[in-house]
Amino acid sequence: MTLPAAPRGWGAAVLLWAYWPRLDYASGLALQHRLHAARGRAEIPDVLLVTEHPATVTLGRRGSLTDLPLGPSELAARGIALYQVGRGGRATFHGPGQLVAYPIVDLRALQIGPRRFVETLERAAVRVLRASGIEAEGGIPMPGVWVGNRKIAAIGVEILGGITRHGLSLNLAGELGPFDFMVQCGIANAHATSVDALGISPPRPMEVGAALANELGTALGLHPREADVTSLLQDTRQPRRGRAVSLG
Repeated sequence: MTLPAAPRGWGAAVLLWAYWPRLDYASGLALQHRLHAARGRAEIPDVLLVTEHPATVTLGRRGSLTDLPLGPSELAARGIALYQVGRGGRATFHGPGQLVAYPIVDLRALQIGPRRFVETLERAAVRVLRASGIEAEGGIPMPGVWVGNRKIAAIGVEILGGITRHGLSLNLAGELGPFDFMVQCGIANAHATSVDALGISPPRPMEVGAALANELGTALGLHPREADVTSLLQDTRQPRRGRAVSLG
């Protein structure tokens, strides 16, 4: 796998980012793991992957099947995949119309800790939403991004060897009903919203991805640069971490 080299004079202070319209969750997870390993070997600079997934529920480290009132079999009957993964947090939903952003960044090189990184993700999403006229807040009442008492973006990060993966999901449009199939992020009676549900025409996902890359890059002191999508997808393999939950 080859990625574009950082521009001369920028050194390692670059944030490569790429967007593609739809990527199944398993392939996206495998790609994260490949890039995480490459970042750990200092073969690539920091990277931001931006995509959308088909209908998928993920359970983080603290999540369990008790967070899913419908259960795996009923989710499968509705065409919703289910994965247990290593990110923080509990249950959340990914689906068409939701933009998912996966930063693969070296916190040691950036000299920031996990809490500050999560707050940086929240602030980046808040600034992008405010550019569309949505007054959102991060970390109130719980981690993530909220419009009033409704959650519009969820954050769940995994850090191994000082390098991050997983990240942020931002609801632009699409069905919100699947969020009712779970105890969302462990919060009883939490409700989701989206840019579209708030009566605002959502920007194109590519534009939101670019805006997130700019906001995150600025906050981290990195220069955002769009990467070649095909180079990021080359030779993607099945993930070694994270697994589909048995439906038997």
